[in-house]
Amino acid sequence: MKIVLPGLIVFALWSALCVRWYVCGIHEQCSDQPKDLGEEVVTPEEVMDSASIIEDVIEAPLTFEWSGADPLVGEEFDNYRDSLMLIFDSEPGSIVEIIGLYDPQELNNSNFENLGFARAQAVKDLLLSSGIKRSINIQAKPEDLSAGLGDRINNGVLFGLNPTLPANGFVINRNGQKLIIHFPSNSANPRSDQQVLDAIRGLAKDALTQKRTILVVGHTDNQGEARENKVLGLIRASKIKDILLDSGMAEEYVLAESEGEEDPLASNGTITGRQLNRRVELVII
Repeated sequence: MKIVLPGLIVFALWSALCVRWYVCGIHEQCSDQPKDLGEEVVTPEEVMDSASIIEDVIEAPLTFEWSGADPLVGEEFDNYRDSLMLIFDSEPGSIVEIIGLYDPQELNNSNFENLGFARAQAVKDLLLSSGIKRSINIQAKPEDLSAGLGDRINNGVLFGLNPTLPANGFVINRNGQKLIIHFPSNSANPRSDQQVLDAIRGLAKDALTQKRTILVVGHTDNQGEARENKVLGLIRASKIKDILLDSGMAEEYVLAESEGEEDPLASNGTITGRQLNRRVELVII
């Protein structure tokens, strides 16, 4: 007990300092002035896009081999993960951003466009397998990491919290056999986004290997008529289905349907909620 108790006290103090640093140091929300607790009144054009999250980041004690995508974690990772969860829980409506860093000089043997995306996806999988249940978006950022040439790269990923989904882009969230693609407002062409294409093709490859079926379900927010939203959800699901067929899946192994506005993930009363609800869910069944 004499050894455990001081350790718990140190960890509690460290966690509190992490949360305070995030709230005060990054978001500058420790003012003595009362906060406005009213409803949001911003327009979609005023919503912060995902690129701005790179300014609000937390360095992670995860190392990578030069030209490697798999994270190397030590005994301190569990404590760090718990501190991250405290920070994530301070903004439950936000999207977790993982920004993978990569040096253009590195050799990329991954299936991703660059090692930044590969590292971010690997850390995302690590967090999800550790029990973190949040919407997580991945990004990549080139960086001069030459100090790690021939050695390990320290802090190869950065974390941030985005208060909303991107207003004019797609957000991808894969967890095991399930892939969720959040759509921009109104109907959009998923073929215009390379990350979306790569994610769909990756799921198709897994389904083909397992000789399984993929169920594709389109969802919308509640803006407009319910009947029109049902159609819009089916249009989005059908576009995803076409990509799956182009990826080698047979027609009988892809089912497309629509729930329209009937199965929201979040409240349609806010911009963030509506963005979360505009989605297509793909599940290997």
